[in-house]
Amino acid sequence: MLKHFRVNNFKNFKDDLDIDFSDVNGYKFSQDCITNDLIGKMIIYGKNGSGKTNLSKALCDLKETLTMSNDMKSNHSFISNANSNNEITTFTYTFLFNNKKDKVVYEYQKTDLFNLTNEVLNINGKIIYSYDFNKNRFIEKSEDYFHNSDIFSIYQKNTNPSLPFVRWLVNNGAVEKSSIFNKMYDYAVKITQIFTPATALIQLSRNELDELDRNVNDLEDFLNYMGIECKLSMEKLPDGSKELNFVFKNRKAAFLENASSGTLSLFNFYIRFLMSHKESSILYFDGFDAFFHFELSEKIIQYIKEKYKDSLAIFTTHNTNLMSNKIMRPDTLFILSTSGKLTPLCKATDRELREGHNLGKLYMNGEFDED
Repeated sequence: MLKHFRVNNFKNFKDDLDIDFSDVNGYKFSQDCITNDLIGKMIIYGKNGSGKTNLSKALCDLKETLTMSNDMKSNHSFISNANSNNEITTFTYTFLFNNKKDKVVYEYQKTDLFNLTNEVLNINGKIIYSYDFNKNRFIEKSEDYFHNSDIFSIYQKNTNPSLPFVRWLVNNGAVEKSSIFNKMYDYAVKITQIFTPATALIQLSRNELDELDRNVNDLEDFLNYMGIECKLSMEKLPDGSKELNFVFKNRKAAFLENASSGTLSLFNFYIRFLMSHKESSILYFDGFDAFFHFELSEKIIQYIKEKYKDSLAIFTTHNTNLMSNKIMRPDTLFILSTSGKLTPLCKATDRELREGHNLGKLYMNGEFDED
């Protein structure tokens, strides 16, 4: 569970940008947005250029950092703020593991997308290690959580100079499967970024068709949930390939050739994001509803809330119809300002927001501070 995230000096965010997922108010409605007393579902609004996509890249950087391949180390990508004299970008993730018994703070610094300069892990207020990649040495280290006291020297002698210690520990079997290191790595692997789904017809690989064959009933349930009443089947063709079909009373029709553009958007959405990410730690949907009717957008949010109860789901949109207490609540609806400040609606106004308020109308009338 992610309790807090902070990034400093990342792209258009020159200063700190914070998200405190434990900052929950006592609203009695839309409680399915809260998971284990933490914000589990949230929507972010912001003007074009405010940085909603950059926020996605920052929050999901943990996956890139802990799962990247070594051959990517030769690539460089500028990530610090262009107006800053500081070339270092700092990412800080605070987790709660083992039923909130263990508070884990993982912080690292980068000069570009792939090269680290510093890495620190703190568990329950104690620094387990702090590593300086420029000097190639541990600044602080503790033998807690390690059976082998030589683990630090082994890492220094045998690893890539910018390979995160956490990733090295997990991939070399240096820690137990139930360890906090593996929990954090598993969380990173299951982070999913979802960008605007396309309406264009997609071509499925053989592996995707095989996976779809195993999930065709789930796809059918998804489309029916979205209001597309249909029955589906996967047929094996004479040449050994597979084809998805609509099933009618007296005939079948090829799905990809007969589905509407809106249905194809939903199909793409399911294939690319939901089918292959059923167990996600974070689902960041950036501009998810660009091609969807507002009622369909609402259904997608409700679907995610029902099917991904334990996942942190973040949506970005300009759709004020979704700014509703029926769908969300004032502490899970956020405004991202062009200055890089992320503020929940309940703190963007002096007004006491209640269930009966029309939040979208208040927003359009300038009720909420966007500075």
